[in-house]
Amino acid sequence: MNKAITIIAMVPIMFLSDLANSAEMYNRNNTKVELYAGINARREFNNSGNYDKTLVDLGFYGETKVTKDIIGYGFWQSRMTEGSNEWSSNYGVRQQYAGIKMENIGSIDYGRNFGILYDVERYTDVAPYFSGETWSANADNFMVTRGSSMLTYRNKDLFGQLKGLDFALQYQAKKEGYGVDKDNGEGYGSSISYQITNDLKITGAYSRSRRTPDQNLAEWQDPKYAKAWGIGSVYTTNHLYLAAVYAETKNMTQLIMDDSTGTDYLATADKAKNLELVAQYQFDNGLRPSISYVKTKVEDGLAGDYTFAEYVQAGVLYKLNANIQLWFDHRYSMINKPVDYFNSISDDRTAAGVIFMF
Repeated sequence: MNKAITIIAMVPIMFLSDLANSAEMYNRNNTKVELYAGINARREFNNSGNYDKTLVDLGFYGETKVTKDIIGYGFWQSRMTEGSNEWSSNYGVRQQYAGIKMENIGSIDYGRNFGILYDVERYTDVAPYFSGETWSANADNFMVTRGSSMLTYRNKDLFGQLKGLDFALQYQAKKEGYGVDKDNGEGYGSSISYQITNDLKITGAYSRSRRTPDQNLAEWQDPKYAKAWGIGSVYTTNHLYLAAVYAETKNMTQLIMDDSTGTDYLATADKAKNLELVAQYQFDNGLRPSISYVKTKVEDGLAGDYTFAEYVQAGVLYKLNANIQLWFDHRYSMINKPVDYFNSISDDRTAAGVIFMF
């Protein structure tokens, strides 16, 4: 299971980081396929009411040994979320990619995958519920989080010559016809990370994507490119987890403008500055409290300069055994008065749930 954990550990799939109990479906002739699944039965409470947010994740990882130095692999993950009745559940494929890995050369794969900027954001997107809500909130938003048509090359330990120095290169093909909030032009990105000590790691990433003609028409200043960069660090021991991320986006972070007639218009911030800090502690009895601070500042020619988000998250996860977990999470907003006409994360919210996984 080591290679599966290596591939999937980058993805905080509703706390499915412990995949040791995944079910082996096939293992023959140097090929194996392993299945995992999880149910996160959860409910959110906010100023508007309370809502069922239950979801189910299902996925598999497979690999085959081509030669002693070449391994082929594939990964697929889907998610189904709660609907208003049994006919209205929402289903989508979150990831699906395949590739090959070569000893000391690296791995290359293609498909629906996480964008290169998530190499940084994954450090702080670890709260039980309230995290990944600002610059990485929207899937199919260029190369920040999950997106389609990703060609990704990853190299570990600099071709086997320098332990702890990893880098990645990524290309995203153009996609149009899904709406200005989901389309993208051609994009390129890269990341580099270094394991400074056994406990401390630092990662930086950058991406630059063309915007589609429809996306440019939706903006008052007709920007041609969506860009982002980020740097993050993580310190981990057997019990302690500390992480920090700073990132900036240009023409990428989505804003919603209300023209006071009830009509919403989608735009992107000229620039968004993001800071995220996280601290967690794993007790031997399975208890894992989590606290984080998040702040996003928008600078925009139309919306002006305002605080898009500033909040403290506090929650706890309790691992009863390898298959079942309980969690509670709360978001306390530090924004006293939200800006007029443009969206922001300015309300307090609470969520709780139970997770079963294998």
